[in-house]
Amino acid sequence: MIFEKKIYRLGDNPAAWHYFQMVNQVDLVIEGNGATLLCSKGNLAFHFNGGRDITVRGLTLDGSEPYFTQGEVVSMDENGSFDVKIMEGYPEPPDETFLRANKHKAHGGGGRHMIVFEQGGRVRNIRMGSDHLYISNISRGSPGVFRFHVENDYLPHMKGMAVGNWISYGFNMANLSAAEKVAKHKSASIYGQIAADRVENITFEDINIFGSLNGGIRVSDMPGDVRIIRKPGTRNLLSIPSDALHPDEHPWQAANRKLRNRGARRRLPECRNTDGTDRRGLQG
Repeated sequence: MIFEKKIYRLGDNPAAWHYFQMVNQVDLVIEGNGATLLCSKGNLAFHFNGGRDITVRGLTLDGSEPYFTQGEVVSMDENGSFDVKIMEGYPEPPDETFLRANKHKAHGGGGRHMIVFEQGGRVRNIRMGSDHLYISNISRGSPGVFRFHVENDYLPHMKGMAVGNWISYGFNMANLSAAEKVAKHKSASIYGQIAADRVENITFEDINIFGSLNGGIRVSDMPGDVRIIRKPGTRNLLSIPSDALHPDEHPWQAANRKLRNRGARRRLPECRNTDGTDRRGLQG
């Protein structure tokens, strides 16, 4: 499967979360040649189901528009809400009317929470004690301004916020209608721009992911070269709104499962950096 070095604007696949559905492929090479695939607001790129010996190389995966919104806090009140002016070039968040009509919750889970940054967006606001908030509702204010209402459990963290902070809010499907979600949920997989289920030996080479409906990569084993980063040349505060890597059972997970079955109290660390430290050393 060969792409030319150009931008492809993928349409929507109304019956699945992934645009390309690959089933039981063997000895498949997807040669990107530096192409960029722009997914719609309701789609991801590749889902591989079954098969073996697959290589994907030379692609950049992104969305036709950001899968999140971001803006600047312009006012705050004492009742657990604040107003955000949405920055130019970013989509509006789903408001109360849309959320209620489609039975979505504003906080949503699965990465759909708000992250708060210091003014300018270079660093997260650590004065809050927690740099993220769960949102209970979103209402419209003046043009381009939305009021975000914070869930009660997260109200104490607002003490560290200030007018001028920047925020990001990942949609993670909350901007899709209920009918769209029902139709797409009939497909095999939802998670990751590239998802692979029951594939023996899949390799990625020179893959960039600048945006995603939710996660980056979901596989059981992933040798290769994948970069999940904020899109160069933009003010994007996020790359993707959820897990960059969502593995199935890795060898250390299988080992932990065996240890648990044996009643062991000490288990292997769940994540390791390239320097060998466990995930407690990660700084985000």
